[in-house]
This record gives sequence, structure tokens and C-alpha cells, in this order.
Amino acid sequence: TFLGGDSADAGQAIAVDTLGKAYVTGDTRSTDFPRKAAFQREKAGEGDAFVTKLSADGQNLAYSSFLGGDDDDVGFGIAIDASLNAYVTGSTRSRDFPPVSPFQAHHGGGTWDAFVSKISAEVRAAGEIAAVAP
Repeated sequence: TFLGGDSADAGQAIAVDTLGKAYVTGDTRSTDFPRKAAFQREKAGEGDAFVTKLSADGQNLAYSSFLGGDDDDVGFGIAIDASLNAYVTGSTRSRDFPPVSPFQAHHGGGTWDAFVSKISAEVRAAGEIAAVAP
């Protein structure tokens, strides 16, 4: 299936859970990137990471969301645990990347910082990122 919008979109990593559902992360510059049950509905910077969960047949989105702050953000890796929580890692240039209960609450000061985000298996609405730590 295609996954994208009106600008540049790149898938960087994929993981599949025990039910055959695919989880994808990457980066997008599209303002109309497909979203469903998004914890971040709007693109916040020039480019944002995205996190998308697809049905096993690739026909439907379980959820799809932007993940980022006021500058560039890229998701490079994704993993799924036994409870079906998604873990995304990537790089951010955003000073306001959205942390929730982080180990490190602020951008470290370099050009790019790494981030690790845990997205709960029960994502249903905005603000349900379990933990994000840039």
C-alpha cells in the first residue's frame, strides 16, 4: 500500500506484531499525511516523524500520527513488545519535542538529539503517548 501525502514522505523502519499488524515509522513533510486516532494531529515542524499502525491486510489504519516539534524530526527504528506497545527511536532538531515523563526533559544542545518514544497499545486519542524522551 502507499502511505503518504502531498509532499516528501519516507518510511524508515517497520515491525510486525504477533497478529500480523505492521508498525511503520519515518518522516514526512506532508501536511495531509494520513492520520487516524492521532496523538498529534498536526505537523508541528518542517518535517515530523510519523508512527503508523496498519491492519494485517494493509487495508486499514489502526492509528497514524505525527510525532515531532517545531523543527525536523525523523523516526529511524521501531519495535513492538509483548503487550503490543510500540517503541520508536529517531533524531530530532526540535527544542520542543513532546516529552511525557522523560529521562531527559530538554534538548541536549547539539544540532540533533536522539529520541525514544513509547506509544501505548491503547492509543485512542490525542495525548496518549505513554512516554517520550528526547
